[in-house]
Amino acid sequence: MGNNNSKGFTLVEIMIVVAIIGLLVALGIPSLLRARLSANETNAQGSLRTIITALENYRADQNPPTYPTELDDLKEGDPAYLDPFPEGGRKHGYEFYYYASDPINYTIGGEETTIYPAYSISSIPLSDGFSGNARFFTNSSGVIYADKTIPYTDPPDEYSAEVPEEFIPTA
Repeated sequence: MGNNNSKGFTLVEIMIVVAIIGLLVALGIPSLLRARLSANETNAQGSLRTIITALENYRADQNPPTYPTELDDLKEGDPAYLDPFPEGGRKHGYEFYYYASDPINYTIGGEETTIYPAYSISSIPLSDGFSGNARFFTNSSGVIYADKTIPYTDPPDEYSAEVPEEFIPTA
């Protein structure tokens, strides 16, 4: 009889290790996906805060005070009020929609002036349940509202001073 001093793992031992690794991966993936959703939602709210600050800085620098007609106006100036947004207003799994209010025309010192006294911004997840579970809304009040009941809807097509009733203020 020979001496069996084989070194290494048996097939059964390797299969057990592979099964344990597979189980750990299967348990970890949902947590990673949830973390990604939370990160996207947090980043979308952070982007809204940044846009609000840029809009208020822009308004303060105008005479008479007015908001821009579109977000691209915030890229002008040296330094710019807002770093350029990616093409199409998409960032962190969300798409952002900016709307200026209807203009107000009035005369100051014999000169006709047009101002935009308010704005609204909506952000909607690009992929329902994958890039976000909430949509966000803000207006010139500066308060960010969230709606987690209907994560994806068609974007608004015009300025809205009214906060949709299903939205609640974020913390």
